[in-house]
Amino acid sequence: MISKCRNIFNRLKGKAPVTSRIVYLGNGAAGILPDVLREYPQIRCRKPEAGALSPSLEQDVGGADADCRLLSPFFHEGGAFTGYHARAKLDGNWKWYGEDGNWYSSSELAADPLRRKHLLTPDGGGIRDCICGRGTVYLVAQWRSHKTGGNMDAGYPVFCHALMAHALGGIDGKCYTNTREALECSYAAGYRYFEVDVALTEDGHLCLSHGWDEKSCRTTGMEYQPEFEHMTWELFRKQRIFGMHVMDVRELRAFMEAHPDTYFEIDSHRTNAAEKIRALLEAFSYDEALLGRLLIQAESRKIFKEIDAVYHFRNYQLILGKEWLEKLEEGISFALENGIVTIAMRQALFDRVTVRTLREAGLNVMAYTIKGDRKRSRELLAMGVNTICTDFVKPEDISGNPVAAEQI
Repeated sequence: MISKCRNIFNRLKGKAPVTSRIVYLGNGAAGILPDVLREYPQIRCRKPEAGALSPSLEQDVGGADADCRLLSPFFHEGGAFTGYHARAKLDGNWKWYGEDGNWYSSSELAADPLRRKHLLTPDGGGIRDCICGRGTVYLVAQWRSHKTGGNMDAGYPVFCHALMAHALGGIDGKCYTNTREALECSYAAGYRYFEVDVALTEDGHLCLSHGWDEKSCRTTGMEYQPEFEHMTWELFRKQRIFGMHVMDVRELRAFMEAHPDTYFEIDSHRTNAAEKIRALLEAFSYDEALLGRLLIQAESRKIFKEIDAVYHFRNYQLILGKEWLEKLEEGISFALENGIVTIAMRQALFDRVTVRTLREAGLNVMAYTIKGDRKRSRELLAMGVNTICTDFVKPEDISGNPVAAEQI
């Protein structure tokens, strides 16, 4: 693979037009970075911008205004590198380079399955043609599974789980609990991916909770008390939810350290998102390895910008509502331009074309929330949904699904 990477840089060097820029999105680059740096001293390793988790690499390939960048490197142990897909923003829309030499939006690809993205070879074959006059072109590494021999999604392990336990998982018929007992029960049942809600007390402690107003208490099983209007950590830690123990993010961190195979989606909801993220970062001591195992959910573009202004996380998820079905390419563009890797929608909004459109855009897809409907879960996974957020569907319930079997 190192020699293949050298070949691609050799092909690019001096051949790209001055107006062209290539951005390689990583997806397996970490294993080759040292040799690339030694072989090409003109590649400069820059310090990451504030909050960034990974350095980037730059190489001039066609003059002072053209470069080749390598972003977000990591090593994909689950598959063999097969080449690249290429995308560019043309006439205001993101498009992918097709096998026929034309460029197609994800909607156009989804509408006609006979249209396929061109797989640019690992040695750089075809790259010169696709970048010519196209401005900035993004290369996305593609992979073939060691396990099945089929194509697989490139991505961090956080996206390799078909099920996510909602609010740390349902327990004894109860859901929305976010409790220690729910987390331990879900882990024992085989879950390794968990959604957790966070809420901030008046004294600045970030707790695992859907909230403590009257409505939230009815939902989560907490017995509402008037003093909850001024909730403190001392008051919260005394509460029990259906007899189970509450947690804060420091305890969540301890669980992650003790269970390195776990990953968590953080749902900060619509209020005080920036303050919650600051408290999360403090509790995690800005530990990049632990933060890299988190998926940060944003319920709107505005909330994403609030969070990202505090810290740039590796893994973001954007929720799209029903109103986005008529303007899906706009939501896709926002995700691609801001490093958002996952789109989440209510499970009832998904059909095959919607899922295919999002997947053709190179995005991961999450459907929420399914209580215990195994049939619907299997349908969604067969459509191409990456992850189901669920209360009671267990890994064993979908283990026969060909898509889920590759992801779990």
